[in-house]
Amino acid sequence: MTRRTGTPTAILPPTIPVAASERLAEVVQHHRDRDDFPVFFRVFYVLGNSELAPMQSAYDAAVAVLSGIINGASADFREELTEAVGVFNNEGFLSESVRDRLKSLGATEALAHAWAAHYMFSTFGNLERYLETGVPSESRLLVAYPELAKLITPKDCLLPVGNVIRPGHAWVTYRDHDLHPHPGLRRRFGSRIHSEFLALLWSQIDAGNDVAIAVDHYRFCPHGELQPFMELDAWFGAPFTMKDVDDPWKVGATVHGRPRAISPIDRSGLLTEFRWTFADGLKTLEVEELPAPPAVEKFVGPMVCRYVHSIRDTRTKRFIHLDGALTTYGPDEYTRRYAQAVNHHESKVWANRKVKVFRIDAPKSSASAHIEDSWWSELIASFFRGNELVLEYFDGRPYAEIYRSRYGQEPPYWDD
Repeated sequence: MTRRTGTPTAILPPTIPVAASERLAEVVQHHRDRDDFPVFFRVFYVLGNSELAPMQSAYDAAVAVLSGIINGASADFREELTEAVGVFNNEGFLSESVRDRLKSLGATEALAHAWAAHYMFSTFGNLERYLETGVPSESRLLVAYPELAKLITPKDCLLPVGNVIRPGHAWVTYRDHDLHPHPGLRRRFGSRIHSEFLALLWSQIDAGNDVAIAVDHYRFCPHGELQPFMELDAWFGAPFTMKDVDDPWKVGATVHGRPRAISPIDRSGLLTEFRWTFADGLKTLEVEELPAPPAVEKFVGPMVCRYVHSIRDTRTKRFIHLDGALTTYGPDEYTRRYAQAVNHHESKVWANRKVKVFRIDAPKSSASAHIEDSWWSELIASFFRGNELVLEYFDGRPYAEIYRSRYGQEPPYWDD
């Protein structure tokens, strides 16, 4: 789904000292590389885990530094810190074993654990640095493997998959490491990678098409340490009538909207724009998600949207290109972009930035290579996982009806 970066916080804790932040940064990076999440690994460190000995030592050293600062601080400082990070020690937030462990500690050390938890949670996910175009100047990946710079495409900064870059479950592998795809290919930009979508991408390699993805330059993992996982939620593609797809006169924009919330997370107001254009025998589709904008004063960071661009050669009746990207807008631009989707008489509003996250091309050397029509709609629906409006567009029916016909029951949270 579309997301705004950053998290508004009414009360921020005091700045964490460098002696502690450097040690906690080691812990966070270790788990970012392995795609672990703070809500899970915090439990291990509070309880003490010999299997994580090097990281446990770093964590314990940081907590000792924080405890020393808290112990010598004023009552006002302790009160301010408790108000800012105390939620991390709330009983409803912790397992019974962690609650018992914290209760056995003094109030100072328990508060130090909460301060450490706040730091780990707030630094684990940071989308901002992934929204810059070009290869990051501080790429950890290229420090480890500088030769990869020659493989990265100069225009889109994508890494071609195949040959020395081997496709994996939710990663790609190069030499001794598994490389994480860009967060733009993660569910809600911060959770697990869309493993099912990656499987669809890899199928296009088998079909003879060129596939490239954006990778995460800030984390990678020794080969074999990442584990396959199962998606517990289901998503699916939709059929698409090809009747008019090669008609040069069937062009223009269509907007589908969500009039009300369909889950606690998926709020009302989401628009999705589908725009077809035609020129020189090529028919182009652009799809962009557009959530309802908040009040300008409530914007935190840029608005980040998912976007797809595809090209069909109407002369040979083949889809020859498909790419996905993140588009970003500032508050003023996004408010105008959302209004423009509703009223196409408004002038076009361009994104401030566009960061490609995947690309599929039929090789020009092959006259028959293409993206199969059925795979094409499946790929787009999977990239926009969670956006029921894309399914409605391709299927031609309301989402509730699509869901009922596939699963034989009402959609979750649906209330007709």
